[in-house]
Amino acid sequence: MFSPHGAFSPSQLLIPLLVLAVGLSFWGWMFRDMVTNDEMPREVRETCTFLFILLNVFAAAIYYGAIYRNRR
Repeated sequence: MFSPHGAFSPSQLLIPLLVLAVGLSFWGWMFRDMVTNDEMPREVRETCTFLFILLNVFAAAIYYGAIYRNRR
């Protein structure tokens, strides 16, 4: 994975960018679903919005497991 003498391989850049793109896409998908979820009370939606901003992808994973998956 690491090249000798300080050179780097393209995978050292592409793999983190791929992980970032997947995480950001998942976060956006769950955030959009949370904002458009009419079944959630306003107070819960405000709390979830705060957690989405604070915890990012971790909050999206919690939302997916607790709310999104049970609704579908």
